[in-house]
Amino acid sequence: MPNPPHETQPDQEPNLYCVDCEITVGNEPLCPICEEPTLNRESLPERADPSKLSPVGREIGGFRIDEVLSRGPYGILCRALQRALGREVAMKLYPLSVVLLPQVKGMLATARKVAEIEHSGVARLYKAELAGPWLYIARRRVVGESLAERMARSGAMGWMVAADLVKRIGVILASAHAAGVAHGNLKPTNVIVDEGGEVALTDFGAGAEIPTEMHGTWSGHYEWAPERWLAREVDHRADLYSLGVIFYALLCGSRPFEIHDPRKLMFAHTSLPPPNPSNVRSDLSDPLCAIVMKLLEKEIEARYPDVQSLLDDLDRLRRGERVQAYLERKDPVECRFCGTTNAPDQQMCAICKEPLRGTEVMLAFTQRDDEFQCRLCEHYVRKAVSACPTCMNPTCIKCKAASAEASGMCAACGRAGGEGRSLWGKITDLFGPRRPK
Repeated sequence: MPNPPHETQPDQEPNLYCVDCEITVGNEPLCPICEEPTLNRESLPERADPSKLSPVGREIGGFRIDEVLSRGPYGILCRALQRALGREVAMKLYPLSVVLLPQVKGMLATARKVAEIEHSGVARLYKAELAGPWLYIARRRVVGESLAERMARSGAMGWMVAADLVKRIGVILASAHAAGVAHGNLKPTNVIVDEGGEVALTDFGAGAEIPTEMHGTWSGHYEWAPERWLAREVDHRADLYSLGVIFYALLCGSRPFEIHDPRKLMFAHTSLPPPNPSNVRSDLSDPLCAIVMKLLEKEIEARYPDVQSLLDDLDRLRRGERVQAYLERKDPVECRFCGTTNAPDQQMCAICKEPLRGTEVMLAFTQRDDEFQCRLCEHYVRKAVSACPTCMNPTCIKCKAASAEASGMCAACGRAGGEGRSLWGKITDLFGPRRPK
């Protein structure tokens, strides 16, 4: 008896996926909606490991890969040659995986915005698209020393040098933020200083769309803002936090949290207060430390609202003027003589010109020539007094008594100014208090 024919299973249709429309299109090589190339999502690995990939010698999107410069948790930075123009470029390769696929559309959209930024400090973007199992972003190759290499070589810097570097980075960030682009991956390795001292930022916008997950100590997330760790909405103020970590490292020679376990690092950035830079270097001024601490605020609303506010404070610091971050951080000082509230950095009272700090603030036990005892509050006070023209009774600011000059009514005799001498006024003429000089 002949054997029955074997039943053949029909070939499964490939499950092609459109990244732009985020839909499954069967076996169509082009999306029927946007006509963009589709990808076989099922053939992609769950998690591509860039450390095991070697793209050297391949040609991707018209670029020949010549050298691998560095490897990250999701991508590979290469030196490549654009064959059509003979131009050397820096190329970031992302091997597509199921983990990365949902972020591809956002990364391409961000790349289009970065390409529109006209600033010499932003590494210009040449091309960004999908090519087979790769997403690649080609940009101008900036030749120079990274800030990470410079910090490893020189250690802690003087505050003026550090503030100048932060200001240059801030100017570039302000230009990008005005174009609606946040860096998202600001760290010393992405800050390049060329031989002429000019600063440029690389990897712009690439890190903003990478998924947040724990993937080892080599991922370089020491500069992540708390909201980034917590997978919350991220805007340009996350760059300010990252800039604060860089500023701290420039001044102190180390980051505020030198923790190598990713989970402990996440806990530190989201829950622990950062140490004050003055705890590491006692020569750093309080206004300077206040700027750094304001950048490192965990609450987004407590940081600078934009980069320009930071730049304004740095300019005030250099000119020796009042720093806004310091004024906000310190409590106002109340004058012990007249009760006036003064800014925390003032040494003399704005009203009575008396010293606000030091042992000289204590009242003398003996009455001085320029002192008098207020009839209403019985305090000995100096200067900034007012006297009723009717009873000539001096009153001080501390007891908040309104003079006839201010309100038209004397708090001591109850009469309006200019109505003649009252009985109380005649008594005070004979027995005191003493008229102001």
